[in-house]
Amino acid sequence: LESAHAVAHVIAHGSKYDGPVLVCLSGRGDKDVAHVARLEGRGSLL
Repeated sequence: LESAHAVAHVIAHGSKYDGPVLVCLSGRGDKDVAHVARLEGRGSLL
């Protein structure tokens, strides 16, 4: 979920530059999917 936090920060706070903002997203995300499923009370999706 760290990548989601980075994107949310850029959206919420904007940038001091007028040009486009590049946010690097990496990783598989499979652990995040299971974590979110548990938080939503769905058990595990994997």
